[in-house]
Amino acid sequence: MKTTSPSAKSAILKALIAFAIAAGIIAFLFYYTGTRRGPSPAERETFFKQSVTPILVNNTFANTKALEALDTNIHTQFEQYRGRVPNFTADITGFGNKAKITWEAVRQLASGDQKKVERHVTEKFEMNVVSAKRMQEDMETLLKGFCRDIEANRNRMLVDIEAAVKANSQMSPRSIKLQDVFAEEINGKISQLAKNSGHDVALMTSLNLLASLAADYAVTTLVKAALVRTGASLLTIIAASGGTAATLTAGGGTVGLAEGPAGFVIGLAAGLTVGIIVDIVMSDRLEKKLNSECTDFLTKAETSLTKDKDGLIQSLDRALVEMQRIQSPVINHQLEVLP
Repeated sequence: MKTTSPSAKSAILKALIAFAIAAGIIAFLFYYTGTRRGPSPAERETFFKQSVTPILVNNTFANTKALEALDTNIHTQFEQYRGRVPNFTADITGFGNKAKITWEAVRQLASGDQKKVERHVTEKFEMNVVSAKRMQEDMETLLKGFCRDIEANRNRMLVDIEAAVKANSQMSPRSIKLQDVFAEEINGKISQLAKNSGHDVALMTSLNLLASLAADYAVTTLVKAALVRTGASLLTIIAASGGTAATLTAGGGTVGLAEGPAGFVIGLAAGLTVGIIVDIVMSDRLEKKLNSECTDFLTKAETSLTKDKDGLIQSLDRALVEMQRIQSPVINHQLEVLP
């Protein structure tokens, strides 16, 4: 009987080791390069319903809370404006100011003079209550806070979904990074939706904001657009009342246009003030009337921003609904391409 030589044994041993290594590599590649069976459509659907849908619901709830906080913050800001009105009316109804305003206003109505009186009152309003620049900045600051909340909610949602995928053995052997791909895809779809929103400018500007969270230009654009609509709404309401106040209010808005949409709103307040002074200058009810009317004016401005269909809050609400509607298919698509 032949015996195997030491050299032959060594060759066989080396062959067996090489085979074992090759088999291990093949098994590794089979499991980790996607050649193994991924989740079936039914498994993926079950996972989405049981694990992803609750996360999306929580995200919707968190976004709603963020919008409610923005609404509350706008109300608080306008409460501060309203609280400063008595200082303005006390200043503007002092004897010297009252006489100057009345005289200039009468001259203006008779001769179509330049808007000196509205400029004077606007300066007083901006000094005592709020300037156009400050109103714009206040609204932008509040809106940026809202954007930070929405971004934090989005990031939390994606992290939770990634954790759910990692914890489910049927979905993927590896962890995933939805944040690497979600932002680009969802923002692209939001931007496309904004382009397709037609003449709905309020929705378009709100969607553009959500597609570029906290981008300065998007925040500024949305606030200016909202204040433009607010100014138009206020002008319509005041003009419907008729009388000298209505006539001078429109002139005041024109004076403020140089400062942009917020300036137009402040100019309307100044014009309204001048009109009231002219109408009841000799009455001891003047200061009380101005307090009431200017406070009501600021309340109407707040209402336009927060309650009107195309106001800031309502347009953002509609944009959030659209964003949440397209989030689900985007996430589902990312789960479909898992290894």
